[in-house]
Amino acid sequence: MVAVTIGGYTSCRRASAPASARAMGVGAFPSSLSVGPSAPCMHLHRLFARRGASYYGWAMAAATMVTGICTSPGQTYGISSFNSSFRQSLSLSDTQLTGAYMLGTLLAALPMTYIGALFDRYGGKRTLGVVVFVFGLACYATSRVTGVVTLFGCFLLLRMCGQGAMSLIAGNTDAMWFNRRLGTVTGIKRVGSELACGLVPAGTVWLIVRFGWRASYAILGGVVWVVMGGILWLVFIDRPENIGLRPDGDVGGQEQASTVASNADSFTPSQALCTRAFWVMAAAGALWSMVGTGVQFNIQPIFLEKGFTIQNAATWFTVLAGTSAALFLVAGILADHIRLNVMLCVSLAALVIADWLLAQATSLPHAYLTAGLFGLGQTFFMTIISTLFARYYGRTHLGKIQGIMATMLGGASALGPFVMGFLNDVAGSYDVSLRLFAVIIAVMVPVGLLATPPSRRSAAV
Repeated sequence: MVAVTIGGYTSCRRASAPASARAMGVGAFPSSLSVGPSAPCMHLHRLFARRGASYYGWAMAAATMVTGICTSPGQTYGISSFNSSFRQSLSLSDTQLTGAYMLGTLLAALPMTYIGALFDRYGGKRTLGVVVFVFGLACYATSRVTGVVTLFGCFLLLRMCGQGAMSLIAGNTDAMWFNRRLGTVTGIKRVGSELACGLVPAGTVWLIVRFGWRASYAILGGVVWVVMGGILWLVFIDRPENIGLRPDGDVGGQEQASTVASNADSFTPSQALCTRAFWVMAAAGALWSMVGTGVQFNIQPIFLEKGFTIQNAATWFTVLAGTSAALFLVAGILADHIRLNVMLCVSLAALVIADWLLAQATSLPHAYLTAGLFGLGQTFFMTIISTLFARYYGRTHLGKIQGIMATMLGGASALGPFVMGFLNDVAGSYDVSLRLFAVIIAVMVPVGLLATPPSRRSAAV
């Protein structure tokens, strides 16, 4: 076995292979094809090729699932575990803490369109490598904050890299590898992500008790570097065409009844912005991001206000994640067989009920029921947003279109924690904001039915 480098790309091939061994079908793994800059000879796709394993897209789905898990230190459920530590150690009020989080999240959303364009131009591997490096530095910087200003800067980087860029790249990569089965794949990988959502808050609380909150954030950053470094070096490939494959593992001559727009029919970003479905999704997504982020960020003080404990709040996340994990595969299969706009209405309705009941909660079972409803709504919404844009607008400009949407949703998510913190300081209770959110979202439920597929003729305008 020798390594051959051509144009900065490294591949492995046998020095003297018989002609019969070089005969390949369309779906085979060409041994001389490169997978990225300086790709190692032990890259996982070569093991798949030698053993005649199943479609490599499944390995990529696992890789993007782990990528989603590694965003935890920048996700609301990860950061919220440190809220009490931030307040006490830095002497912050609710308005100061949520204000820093709001501004950081708002500004973090602005580069998402640019990051989506980088994905379209340079591919996911290179873009993700830079993002992961900055994300690890952000985790370490968070462990060294001294006040509200430095905390704001860290929130900005954590949200931009973790909640924003890494999630965006992982989702777009799935759409490169799968077309017809994108909903099912999304459901499968979300099971793992939701299990992380349930375990990370409890695990983070344990780390804080054992090592202190500053050391805990530094540890999380180191874990992200180690895990993601291995995935990028040994597993990650931008798209199936790079190794001679096709989306879904289709082979030459196979009928492709794909539900995703072909490259010729793909919408440009400006064309997508002219469709009704885009703006309905933007409005629904903005509400989901604002309310979901607000509730999860403030779940500790909400529980303390009702006489519960911080450990009970961590259990709320576990119930939410368990519900989501149990339903994501079902939601993914449904997304491949029923209309996505109907699923959107179900998602919004679940959020309305969850908000209203959480405001009324007087017992732990009652509070945990709201976590289950949040899990149901979140499951449907995340499945929709992971599949709708690829199916409605195609793959060619998916990164930039998703980046535009991510900017909008990120900006909306910035408002939720601040609105809840401000209303709590003014009214003395989080129940006011919970009821207000429920009423606003209830108006949006029937509007979700308007998120129907745009006409393909729009792409040719």
